[in-house]
Amino acid sequence: MEEKKEKFVIDGNDVYEIDLECMRKKQMQREGNSSKEETEKKKQGT
Repeated sequence: MEEKKEKFVIDGNDVYEIDLECMRKKQMQREGNSSKEETEKKKQGT
């Protein structure tokens, strides 16, 4: 079975096409940045 790569969102008269692969990459970047920030805070003792 093929994995979906796009998601369509309808909001009133607006239609959005969301690239799910792009969203996964952004989420992974956010998670990576969060863990780096937490590590820096622990090092600084704040």
